[in-house]
Amino acid sequence: TEPQRSELQSAKETLRIFMVVVAVLLALLSVLLTSMIMRPFAELRTALRKVSAGDLNQTVEQHSYLVTSQISEDVNTTLRKLRTLNESREEFVSNVSHELKTPIALIQGYAEGLEDGLCEEKEMREQYLGVILDEAGRMNKLVRQLLTLSQLESDKPDLNMEVFDLRESAESVLRKTKVLAEESGAKVSLEAPDTGISVRADAFRIDEVLMNYVSNAFHHVEEGGEVIVRLLPQGERVRCEVYNSGKRIPEEDLGRLFEKFYKVDKAHTRKYGGSGIGLSIVRAIMTQHNMPCGVENCPSGVLFWFELPRAAQTDGEEHK
Repeated sequence: TEPQRSELQSAKETLRIFMVVVAVLLALLSVLLTSMIMRPFAELRTALRKVSAGDLNQTVEQHSYLVTSQISEDVNTTLRKLRTLNESREEFVSNVSHELKTPIALIQGYAEGLEDGLCEEKEMREQYLGVILDEAGRMNKLVRQLLTLSQLESDKPDLNMEVFDLRESAESVLRKTKVLAEESGAKVSLEAPDTGISVRADAFRIDEVLMNYVSNAFHHVEEGGEVIVRLLPQGERVRCEVYNSGKRIPEEDLGRLFEKFYKVDKAHTRKYGGSGIGLSIVRAIMTQHNMPCGVENCPSGVLFWFELPRAAQTDGEEHK
């Protein structure tokens, strides 16, 4: 009938309008969702472009969407690490430049003095040449230490693990530093079991650790004081301690002594040719061995220590 056809036509018209409205709303919703989803990626892209241009001071806003939020968090974490690495690199370059600046200036100055004929007397020439050689040796030592530290901090350090007698190593280091002992006037003693202590480690690197600790002790021991090397078996480990009587280390400096180029007394360190690298090498060596090391103040001096795993002497790999 006519009324029914009219109602049907009206329903169709209403349905078409409804479908158009729904289509428009869906289109708007699609545009909105696309914008909301793409905006975080656009921010990421902008941030990464700035990073590639060398600007590491970027922080990506974390949105509420699970995927983009996780990506933003990962990017921010990476950027923080990159900033830290960049700051460390800049600090390292600055420290190396500072350490090399003085010897280079002295070498240049004394070399120019020689060239200008300011040293006609043999004694004066020898003095100038002595300063040049000393400063050249200081730079050579710094470069060698930096190369050693770089190798130790690499992902694949070249460690030669073997069984050796730690007492023999300590005795060897004390023999090598006998001149320092005589110059300091200190009383030197080794406290260790007579039977020796077998440990498993890189003997050459552990000698470096001992040499650093013992030479530092002689450089800082008070006049007429004492330097003691102790080897203390403690279960499956052995603790090595190097003690020197004298001035204690300020508490605020204790936690930073093993940092690269860190010096408590810069004037005194330069006087005996220190570079602030030695203890960093110690920490790197012990880190590669997965063993601890540290420093403590004592009532009348300072004590440096490290630990190594003990090894049975029956292993048949004694260090020669």
